[in-house]
Amino acid sequence: MRNLGVWGDAFAEALHTPRGLESVSVLLRYVALITNDLHLAEFRAKILEAAPEVEQAAMTIAEQLIAEGLAKGRVEGRVEGLAKGRVEGRVEGLTRQLACKFGALPPAILTRMATADAAEVDVWLERVLFAATLDDVFAPLQ
Repeated sequence: MRNLGVWGDAFAEALHTPRGLESVSVLLRYVALITNDLHLAEFRAKILEAAPEVEQAAMTIAEQLIAEGLAKGRVEGRVEGLAKGRVEGRVEGLTRQLACKFGALPPAILTRMATADAAEVDVWLERVLFAATLDDVFAPLQ
């Protein structure tokens, strides 16, 4: 953002090419993508200062990037949510298997399963098949 003013001539020059707005959009998109700390108000002010004639293109690109960031966040959130849901489902199945095999489960075991990651749950699901005791299932991972 500090050096955005240097780009003013490039923005103005790009705007006056046959595909002006599209060229400016490409430049703005590049600047916005390499800027780690993009803040819309600051971005707009810098564009106005550097090349006032490209403000509309700048705002359109900034808004698109923000929308893409929000969409990416929602997708990442869904993916994480699905992964967490799959682990919770496996824990639920493991809980049923353990209860059928060993009876009521101690609260410490339930807590341990609730905070486990997918790899731990997978090991426990395999171990429950051959375990003689709960300790056999929950022995430290090797």
